[in-house]
Amino acid sequence: PEPDEAQALRLSPVRARRVRSLALWLGTAAADDDGTVIQRFRLPAFTGEARVMAVAHAGRRFGSAERPITVRSPLHIEIGAPRFLAPGDRFTAAAKVFNFTRGEGTAEVEWSLEGPLGGAAEPQAENVALASFRQGEIHLAASGSADLSAVLRAGARSGAARIGVAASMGTETASESVELPVRPAAPRITRCSSGRITSGRPLSMTIPEEFLAGTARHRLVVSALPAVELLGPLSHLIRYPHGCLEQRTSQAFPLLYLRDLAALCGPAGGPGGGADGSGDLTPEAADQLAQSAIDEILELQTPSGGLAVWPGGREPWLWGSAYAARFLVEARRAELEVSEPALDALLGYLAREARRTREHSPLPRACSAMALALAGRDEAAPIAEGLESELLESISSPPSASSPTSGDDGCLQEWTGEARFLLGAAWLALGRPDKARSALGQEMPSVDARRDLGENLRSPARQAALLLSVLIDVDPESPWIVPLVERLNGHRIGERWGTTQENGFALLALGKYARMRQSASPSASEVSAEITAGGESAPLEPGGSRVLRGDLSGEEISVRVEGDGALYWYLEESGVPEDGALEEVDAGIAVRRRYLDARGEDLAGRTLPLGEVIQVEIRVEANRPLPNVAITDLLPAALEIENPRLRSARSLPGDTLVDADHVDIRDDRIIVHLSLPESGKAVYRYAARAVTRGEFALPAIAAECLYDAGIFSRSGAGRVKVDDGT
Repeated sequence: PEPDEAQALRLSPVRARRVRSLALWLGTAAADDDGTVIQRFRLPAFTGEARVMAVAHAGRRFGSAERPITVRSPLHIEIGAPRFLAPGDRFTAAAKVFNFTRGEGTAEVEWSLEGPLGGAAEPQAENVALASFRQGEIHLAASGSADLSAVLRAGARSGAARIGVAASMGTETASESVELPVRPAAPRITRCSSGRITSGRPLSMTIPEEFLAGTARHRLVVSALPAVELLGPLSHLIRYPHGCLEQRTSQAFPLLYLRDLAALCGPAGGPGGGADGSGDLTPEAADQLAQSAIDEILELQTPSGGLAVWPGGREPWLWGSAYAARFLVEARRAELEVSEPALDALLGYLAREARRTREHSPLPRACSAMALALAGRDEAAPIAEGLESELLESISSPPSASSPTSGDDGCLQEWTGEARFLLGAAWLALGRPDKARSALGQEMPSVDARRDLGENLRSPARQAALLLSVLIDVDPESPWIVPLVERLNGHRIGERWGTTQENGFALLALGKYARMRQSASPSASEVSAEITAGGESAPLEPGGSRVLRGDLSGEEISVRVEGDGALYWYLEESGVPEDGALEEVDAGIAVRRRYLDARGEDLAGRTLPLGEVIQVEIRVEANRPLPNVAITDLLPAALEIENPRLRSARSLPGDTLVDADHVDIRDDRIIVHLSLPESGKAVYRYAARAVTRGEFALPAIAAECLYDAGIFSRSGAGRVKVDDGT
């Protein structure tokens, strides 16, 4: 299937159809008296081995048969080219012409080029619409072949390119083409901003022209919804490129509550067509995204009933399981399809683990109690009572600096924050608001500055969001609400929070707060406005929303409000920087990449040998152990990963020096998830093969801690050369 908007933004901004498949249905036909059926049909352009299948039946008897058949023309052409290119790449394209006729002859050969591709001797054009050149005459022996080559160069622009080769010999002709993306060697960046519009403070802006042509995407939203300021984190979640248990849950959870806000997003959280072709993420499309997340989450279920972090995992993760269970229960309430046996097994796992007071800290057990209470399980009340006893004990015997604490995070210490409020939410779901208020206490909890990057993913931002969300449910008149909103917004990094977990919890909490604020201030529905963009003006009706999408580079936009209320605006700018510049930086972590030959010798400054296997060594170092580190290594176009999942892939000694938690292999990149051990250092290696001669852009390698946005590293951008030494 064609990639959707989300996949396109996660992978490459340029689409190309490299592989062409063949599938034909010839319908039904009656056999003659000899049992023979003759079908005549036209094949589309295809070369290779096809499989012909037939099913026959007569009354209650039936049978089937299949047979392979080779499809080729008397003249046959094969083209060898990289799977992708970067602007400015110079490479040698290869072609081979086969003569399957019984006689020899002389063939005329012509190359054709489309898109951002031209001959290496030509100036580097921004975009070559169509070019062709003759290879000349080649001699083909009977049942023989001839090798051809052409030195080509990608243009300065990104886009889909096509290489074609045509040959003619006497009355026989043949043609073949291959499509490949010319994708930027620099990553796409996204920047968000938002604000408030009143009659005294109109909006006036000019969208800067800063992205490569064809990669710029903008979305401007003007709305009466105060929650429009949450579009940035919601868009970030929807298009997030990784997918462990927590991340998939955090991506989908807000869609249950922010369906009207999600309708202002494209399906990737950015501009573009929706699932129904309307250009919006409709409530139905939002439900489809949530349903997809439900199915992927349940695929992580282990034999114990709990959920693993990554596909294929055997060990359940208690906090992630409790968090996902809450989402699944509420998704079922929203009439989405959730497997009852799978959910029942998950809730049973939580009920068993929540009773193990000596093995788990209060935080995941309180979250489990909340999920069980929302699901109406009988185990919820006794578990909540046990947690309440622990809470009362912690209040009567506060921990001292010398007193021991149990659990990874310290049971008694955790009762001062999130665990208390999760217990309050559990009591509220059990119909005991009195006990809920008692669990919350008489004073707003102080900020817990500790950040947990692994087991429970605790952070100050998530703590503030969870407290706010529960407090709005338990006591919407509480004077703590506004300070908690301010505390939560103070943890923003730009227009969003640092991790998927923080964004998910913040969206749930601030979404509730925005609805409460809107219902208390209905004047927004009386505000009208006039929006001017591209020299054209259009009205915005009271209570409505307006979305401008596409490449808005250079456009002047203004919004003027009529009335005493306020409107809200949100701008998302996305694209590949035109200058291609990427600052190399080490912030709390350093990642470095080396290319080694088969003997382990460093190839830095040397030409990579054509046809040889290259060991790609990735070294990551921090000053402490770090879980949940994601490394993204974009390849130069000369290399293809030797997929370790294939039996034919060559295995090199020391290929993997650390065990990765998860590896995602794609045509133009590899994404490795791993955890740094106690030493704070890790080395990972994979194999790639140099398959194309030329000079190529070498993108930077990047590493990031998924649960601390301030820990990241980028390095290693440059160029590489590949040759066979001749």
